[in-house]
Amino acid sequence: KYDLSSIAAISYGGAPSAPELVSTIKKRFPDAAPGNGWGMTETCATATLNIGEDYVNRPGSAGAPPKAVELKICDPDGNPVPQGEVGELWCKGAMNCKAYWNRPEATAETFRDGWVVTGDLARLDEEGFL
Repeated sequence: KYDLSSIAAISYGGAPSAPELVSTIKKRFPDAAPGNGWGMTETCATATLNIGEDYVNRPGSAGAPPKAVELKICDPDGNPVPQGEVGELWCKGAMNCKAYWNRPEATAETFRDGWVVTGDLARLDEEGFL
């Protein structure tokens, strides 16, 4: 009913999507790059993006960070865990906000030395994909 041939990208964020969603997008929109990402308000929305062939090859990933973003996975004490292990995701970059307005306790809990302590459980693969 509609001409959708000009669609160049279809992206979304949130929880990981089902792998079959990628194949459905590629089938129905062969010229569009599917994508998924991760971010939060404190990281100015998207901090990772998994798009195009990377997403086709890693549909369960939220992507890799751009060069201006650092990610690390930490244990409950804030120490990095071995690569591939699940821990709490920390995110650092110039885009991060620095504090919560008039909430010093929440600021101290969430913002540490430029890092946003997200509260999200995650892992990074050998190529840095979340």
